[in-house]
Amino acid sequence: MGEGFASSVASSLLNAIELPELIVSSQEHYEASAIELATNPAKLRVIKDKLERNRLTTALFDAPRFTKHIEESYTQMYKRYHNELLVDHYLYSRLMNWKNLTWTNHPMQYLASISRMY
Repeated sequence: MGEGFASSVASSLLNAIELPELIVSSQEHYEASAIELATNPAKLRVIKDKLERNRLTTALFDAPRFTKHIEESYTQMYKRYHNELLVDHYLYSRLMNWKNLTWTNHPMQYLASISRMY
């Protein structure tokens, strides 16, 4: 996995769809993987089939669950903000089940960071 933002996002998405075998550690590994998939139709078919199955079962494409969790998080952040409480990182991470977010101590800053993601 590369060091850049795009690399991190791609890696997170591949993990979320349960295809970690497509995560590579270098440009050379990327090229070798691309050539392997282009020249090995059976392996490519396995990846495509797994993607198709996982698309229907993983949280990445579960819009109703995402909507429920983000609405619950917004409600909790709003309540905490009006009670002048700091962000409860555990609560939000449990509700959203997200990893590697940059957390702040102010709920409105946190909301802004989420809105930039989507």
